[in-house]
Amino acid sequence: MTDKQTVKFGDICREVKLTTKDPIADGYERYIGLEHLDSGSLKIKRWGLIAEDKPSFTRVFKKGQILFGKRRPYLKKAAVAEFDGICSGDIIVMEPIRFSYDPSLIPYIVQSNIFWDAAIKSSSGSLSPRTKFKSLSNIEITLHEKEFIHRKKSVLLMTERASSHARDVCLAGEKLSFVLKKELLVGSWSNEKKKQANCGLIPESWEEERFDLIGKFLSGGTPKKSNESYWKGNFPWFSPKDMKTFNLENSIDRVTKEGALSGSKIIPEQTILFVVRGMILAHTFPVGITNQESSFNQDMKAIQVNDEFDPLFILHWMIANSSNFLSLVSTSTHGTKRLSSDAFSSLWVPKPPKEIQIRLVNSLENFRQLLEGISTREKDLNEIRQNLANQLME
Repeated sequence: MTDKQTVKFGDICREVKLTTKDPIADGYERYIGLEHLDSGSLKIKRWGLIAEDKPSFTRVFKKGQILFGKRRPYLKKAAVAEFDGICSGDIIVMEPIRFSYDPSLIPYIVQSNIFWDAAIKSSSGSLSPRTKFKSLSNIEITLHEKEFIHRKKSVLLMTERASSHARDVCLAGEKLSFVLKKELLVGSWSNEKKKQANCGLIPESWEEERFDLIGKFLSGGTPKKSNESYWKGNFPWFSPKDMKTFNLENSIDRVTKEGALSGSKIIPEQTILFVVRGMILAHTFPVGITNQESSFNQDMKAIQVNDEFDPLFILHWMIANSSNFLSLVSTSTHGTKRLSSDAFSSLWVPKPPKEIQIRLVNSLENFRQLLEGISTREKDLNEIRQNLANQLME
């Protein structure tokens, strides 16, 4: 190739629609949902086990294929599979078909800002927009001369390696943070003599409290969708899809304050929110804390802790004990996962003096901020790579 040529994405990449009725019998062990794909990253660092979670997915993917999140494409979720498995129907499976063009560059094209902008523009649906491969296949790609491609590829690979290392550090830090929470919040660091309590071994001077008695529990709701004026505001309205981080600043859907008062409940900042209904409870216990006055939907519960607890102490305790919450999840007759309030009385929370709670929280928050700094660097590297990849399309 000596001169630049313009082709459509569908000329160099195709959609793969292989399915399975019995993934385990067909030799597949792992599955990928949208929650396993990290925004802006080409690497898959997390997955679920089919035998444990029994997902209803039937779409098959193979090692080396590209997994593209077609639901809410503005989240920029696309990665290269490093193993065979099954995935959500909200993921498009793609693979190169034109090998005169370096197939290893296609994932970078998919992760370019130009490609994402086109995917977002082609998506449809108000609350949960989706795009289709048919739309993606019409995106125009510029095929540059080989020397140009070789130069860009070396730089893209370097930024990808740096980004991947940052992601590895973040994941290792998250695991360490989980262990620190488990140890710190029950006082295992203290030289004080321990006593056996319902929540485990704790220092003798500490108390404990039943989880359902730590504060005021509230249920949310949804403003009427038929009243458009309720959905044209700038007031946060949190739902499970917003629970990707425990620092709840912005929601995908926003309402007016009138809408929040009509169909939901208004909660102040420093209110804990957690998911109590939805299939995500099959494997994950999402929990977070609000940074401003907000509202929330009926698939969530809110906690306004009493004065004897620091809200962040309870938040970190809930994260550290996510497995205990998941063990209480039941399945309704319709197959939906549910965390019943009736089960909360079986959980006990350690209750150190308030000043100790604050000291422990400060230590955990300092570590969290360190990880956030590394995560920010990773996002910056991903943005640089996406901007560089734009040049492959121009």
